[in-house]
Amino acid sequence: MPVSRQRKISKRKRERSGSRDAGNRSPKFSISKNVKIGILVFVAAVVVGLVTYTLVTKEKIIKTASGLEYVVLKEGSGPSPQKGQMVEVNYRGVTESTGKEFDSSYKYGKPAEFPVGVGRLIKAWDEALLTMKVGEKRKLIVPPELGYGKAGNGPDIPPNSTLIFDVELVGIK
Repeated sequence: MPVSRQRKISKRKRERSGSRDAGNRSPKFSISKNVKIGILVFVAAVVVGLVTYTLVTKEKIIKTASGLEYVVLKEGSGPSPQKGQMVEVNYRGVTESTGKEFDSSYKYGKPAEFPVGVGRLIKAWDEALLTMKVGEKRKLIVPPELGYGKAGNGPDIPPNSTLIFDVELVGIK
């Protein structure tokens, strides 16, 4: 084989293997075009999700002196109940840790009725309902000390559970 041809072949081999100037080169890291597009789409989705979350959760959380937190979901226009009055309430309760529903008036098909402010309910409910107006809807975030505390309540509410309630004061009797 002529020398010039051998030089061309050797040169091509060196260029393919990257051995030329191997001492001066850092390892090459290349990302395919599809991977780059995938990364951009993922980053864009995360940004859109964060912006949406921020806009949607701009709920005004109100915290009372006792530690009860609530968000007014719908303003009420009727009167507020007084201690001892019977109230009608639609509600749904879940544990914060699992999101599992443990009770709901909706599954019974009618609002629950009970006297308010006389200690028959968990402390958070007495406190919240006495400040609500008929027609008002709130999300209550109930710390354990205003809910079922260290004891919990049956298998669905473990000890020291924070509870989340969607509560609507339907009426006062």
